[in-house]
Amino acid sequence: MVLKAGSTGEKLFNSFMQFKKADWHQNTIDGCRYSEIKVLFCIKQGSKSHASEMKVSDISKYLKVTAPTITQLIKSLEAKGLVERNIDQTDRRAVRIKLTSQGRRLPRGLRMLFIPPLMV
Repeated sequence: MVLKAGSTGEKLFNSFMQFKKADWHQNTIDGCRYSEIKVLFCIKQGSKSHASEMKVSDISKYLKVTAPTITQLIKSLEAKGLVERNIDQTDRRAVRIKLTSQGRRLPRGLRMLFIPPLMV
C-alpha cells in the first residue's frame, strides 16, 4: 500500500503520531485503543487505493511495526467485529484483512474527531 504524499490519510496518520507523545493513546474511543484505530484507518485508506483487502505485511510496513504486532491488533479488531481475515487465494501464506460494515463506519465517525469538518 502506498499513500500519496500530502493525502488526507497521510495527514491523519501524522496527526496520530503527534498524539503518541501525550497520554491520549492510553484512552479508548468507541472501545478501540489508539493502535487499533491506526490499523482501521490504514485499512480504510489502503482499500481506497486498490483492492478492498490488505495484507498484514502491507499494514505492518506502512505503520512501521512488526507483522506479529499487527496480527495481535487484528485479533482484537476481529473479536470486536470490525475486521475479517481471509486467506489469500494466490499465496496461501498471506492473510488479507478487510473492514466489516461496522468497521467501515467507525473510521468515518472517528475521523470527525480529528479533522475539522471543513477539511474533510
